[in-house]
Amino acid sequence: MELILRFGYYGVTGIGGSLILFFWLGNLLGASSAGDTWRHKAILFGSGALALSLLLWSYRMGPGQGQWLGAALVSAAAPLVFAALVFGGLLLFTNIHWQ
Repeated sequence: MELILRFGYYGVTGIGGSLILFFWLGNLLGASSAGDTWRHKAILFGSGALALSLLLWSYRMGPGQGQWLGAALVSAAAPLVFAALVFGGLLLFTNIHWQ
């Protein structure tokens, strides 16, 4: 059972981490469009930093402490937290034109 949880943890962490890093590094290193403001970059930076810290916490839980199920759940929650914070932050702090 532990082997299955390990494979699940590493699979979820690999997929979630690559998604988060793609959008986070794209925000940091990518070119700014005409509609981007400093608020967009701040929201994406903060959300990405929190999601990556969740992944680091899951690493401490899984390989560090042997709690593989909890680590897999935290790793699965990290991309969802990232998406919710970005969407909520953009709705609350920017002017979005729904066209």
